[in-house]
Amino acid sequence: MSNLSLAKHSSGKLFQVVGLALLLMGAGSLVFALVGPASLDEDHQRLIVKLAAGLFAGLAVFFIYLGAGLNNLSVRLAGGDLEIRGPLYGRTIPRSSLRMDQAKIVELKGNYAPAKRRNGVGLPHLKFGWFRLENEEKALVVAGEQDRAVYVPTTEGYALLVTPSDPEAFLNAVRT
Repeated sequence: MSNLSLAKHSSGKLFQVVGLALLLMGAGSLVFALVGPASLDEDHQRLIVKLAAGLFAGLAVFFIYLGAGLNNLSVRLAGGDLEIRGPLYGRTIPRSSLRMDQAKIVELKGNYAPAKRRNGVGLPHLKFGWFRLENEEKALVVAGEQDRAVYVPTTEGYALLVTPSDPEAFLNAVRT
């Protein structure tokens, strides 16, 4: 099992901060609900408190989980397969599904730029999840703060687009 380092990104901390902010907002809304609308009867006030607490707690947990996972985002070779570790979109891609004869290093501009986010995280310094590339190809993207990426088509109907810290070493490691 060998770890293939990715280009740096700092977006995970943003999600953790948003999660903590949601916790604070939830606490504030609970205080408001407890001392707030006197026109509601006690049962309705309790219901509002429970809904507000559940909503904000759930959102906070989700954002903190997402942030922690994005901070630990990685791609590694495990038994010949390519393993993407991260929240929601992590997966193991069998070596037999990788079309290594067509793998190459590309610039994240033009045809290979992630253009339309379909289901993923799209921030200025991090793109992770399912995107349509500029050429309309479906791609699983793991891109940090780098302009060069490794493009690997698969036999599964999508391409993999990864921005490792050293694209040449990454491509060589995946090919061997």
